[in-house]
Amino acid sequence: MSSMNTVSTQMSEGQDLSDGGGRPMRIVVIIGHPIPGSLSHALAARYVAELHGESRADVMISVIDLAETRVPMHVHPAREQLRAKAGRDHLDPQVRAWLETVERADHLVWFFPQWWGTYPAVLKAFIDSVFLSGVAFVYDEKLPKGLWGGKTSRAFATMDSPKWWNSMWYRNAMMSSLNRAVLRYVGVKPLPSSVFTPVRSSEPKVRTRWLLQVAERARVDARLLERRRNRLGR
Repeated sequence: MSSMNTVSTQMSEGQDLSDGGGRPMRIVVIIGHPIPGSLSHALAARYVAELHGESRADVMISVIDLAETRVPMHVHPAREQLRAKAGRDHLDPQVRAWLETVERADHLVWFFPQWWGTYPAVLKAFIDSVFLSGVAFVYDEKLPKGLWGGKTSRAFATMDSPKWWNSMWYRNAMMSSLNRAVLRYVGVKPLPSSVFTPVRSSEPKVRTRWLLQVAERARVDARLLERRRNRLGR
């Protein structure tokens, strides 16, 4: 089953939202929540819906929903599954499809909850499976070299901890891990992240405000991508 699914917007897989004026900028939305119908899904749906109605950007959007398609698990994974230096035929077909989608992306957008101070295991498994040596990064002599320069990324997270507690006690581990240890490692430039809290006690009007904030970030991303596309002459 494909992992580029719709998120309540009736948008088909990899739908081209462009105006026909050249190669569209590609956005990949990654939902890192293992349970369907979560707040992460609602926020992602709002982001996608805003892009769908955003006429200023020339984009193609794909959604990878890790609640719909699980990361292939291996009881005894081979070391080769962490590498793609000599081709990709050894990779699981689902992993190959994800890898090709992320590799072609201009902009990555992440939606996930904070669990145990960082993001859920399903999202970590996705990163382990897709951000592979030989395609996302290589070792230049002794130092790693990111191969995905030119891409940008934005993350949206939900949690119950107060932001001051998350900063003091957890050291902002979830965003530090994603933005610094993963994305910058492979050359991707993280844009400012958004964290919505507290979820458990939030009232409908607060969640509505969060949805509006996501929509605004989507409009910002659309403008950034449009400017980048014009600058590159696509």
